[in-house]
Amino acid sequence: MKLQDRHGPALSSSNTASVAAYNVALDLSHSWRLDPLAMLAPVLAEDPDFIAGHLLQASVMLSAF
Repeated sequence: MKLQDRHGPALSSSNTASVAAYNVALDLSHSWRLDPLAMLAPVLAEDPDFIAGHLLQASVMLSAF
């Protein structure tokens, strides 16, 4: 079963904890608060095939420049 993020798109993870942390990191990246990368690091370590997590990590890194 594929889960969705809070905005509706399907995600490549079926791990509810990964999706919950991804949603928090997504909110943090949109609000420029705290560190979304710190939220994503353990998620990607546990769920390395979570494509949206890797894409969010890359977008946060690119926006830092």
